[in-house]
Amino acid sequence: GWSVASEGTLTVALDITITPELKQEGDARDIVRAIQTLRKSSGFEITDRIKVTLPAEARESAEAFREYITTQVLAVSMDFAEGIEGVKIEKA
Repeated sequence: GWSVASEGTLTVALDITITPELKQEGDARDIVRAIQTLRKSSGFEITDRIKVTLPAEARESAEAFREYITTQVLAVSMDFAEGIEGVKIEKA
């Protein structure tokens, strides 16, 4: 779980273990990126408030970072649904 690099007398070691919390944070950032991409491709204005629906399997990570996600994408709600693929958004 460590990555080590040396140059001359300098050595740097990084713990590269991915904890469950770190994975959830990465998932949340991926969710934000997906929503922002969808907003842009759907022609939404940067200030439009939206409603977000995510696949049920994204619930754990999305709930852990709900405030971060909703703030970043200007969402007034974030729900989850079984059987959908990807992110769904609509204007609020």
